[in-house]
Amino acid sequence: MKENLYTIGEISRICGINQSKLRYYDEIGVIKPYWVDENTGYRYYTNETLQDIPVLHYYKAMGFSLKEIPALLERDDLSDLDALFSARIAKIGGLIQKQRMMMESIASWQDLIGETKEVMAQKDCPVTIKYFPQRRFYLVRPELFPGMRYDNLLINTTICSGLLKDDTYTLGALYIAYPDGDRTNWEDITLFIEKHPDAKHTLKTVVIGDFSAVSCYHRGAFDTIDETIQKMKTWAKEHHFELKGDLIERSVIDCWSIKNTEWWLMELFLPIKSE
Repeated sequence: MKENLYTIGEISRICGINQSKLRYYDEIGVIKPYWVDENTGYRYYTNETLQDIPVLHYYKAMGFSLKEIPALLERDDLSDLDALFSARIAKIGGLIQKQRMMMESIASWQDLIGETKEVMAQKDCPVTIKYFPQRRFYLVRPELFPGMRYDNLLINTTICSGLLKDDTYTLGALYIAYPDGDRTNWEDITLFIEKHPDAKHTLKTVVIGDFSAVSCYHRGAFDTIDETIQKMKTWAKEHHFELKGDLIERSVIDCWSIKNTEWWLMELFLPIKSE
C-alpha cells in the first residue's frame, strides 16, 4: 500500500475481483482509481473503493445494470436512491408477471397432455352435449397458399408470428371455426386461441362462447374426422337437437406436440340452436 492507497493488485485480492474487471470498470466510469501514476500507469485506489465494490456486487446481483450503478454508488441522496429502487421494483414486478404468464401458458399445454391420456384410456368417445363458456380469444384469419395442408393450418405461420410478439400469452388448445360447417372450405375459417387474461392485446381479440353444442372427441389421425362429425349429426337428429350448421374444432393434441398421429386428439363442437 502506498500513502494509504491500494494498488489494483491489492484491491483485487481484498475484494475478490479480477484486475481485468477493475480495468473495465475504470474504462466505463463505474469504479475509477483515485490516482494513476503517469510514469508507470499503475492505478491506485482508496478505502472508499473497498466499500464501493461490495455494494456494486450487491446491486449487480439484484439486476441493476452497470449504467445504473454509478448513481447508486453516489450514496448522497436517499430520494435518488428511493427512486432508483422504485424503478427496479417495478421492472422486477413486470418480469415476474411475464414469467407467471409463461408458466401458466405452458401448464395449460401440459393439461392438454393429461386430458389426452385420459380420453385415450377410455373404451370409446361418446357424443354428449357440452356448454361452451364465454372467453376472450386471439383471432386470426390464416393466409392460405397453394398446396396448403391441414397440418399447415394447425402450425400456422400467421398466428405463430403474432403469438411470438411482445406479451401475447395464451392458454389451452387452438380452435378452428368453420362458419358453414364445411371442412373443405378454408376461405372463411378463423383460428382462435384463448388469451391469457393478463396478456396484452397485441392481436385482435374476440369474445366467443355462451352456447351449447353437440360434442365428441376424435382420436387418432385427423383425416377421418368427417366420420366422427357424421356420427355427431346422426346422434343430434336422434335426440332432436337442431344444429346451427357451423363447426368448431378444438385441437387438443396434434403435430404441435407429437408426430405420432395415434396420439392426436380433436374435440369437435356442433353448436345447437337455442330453444
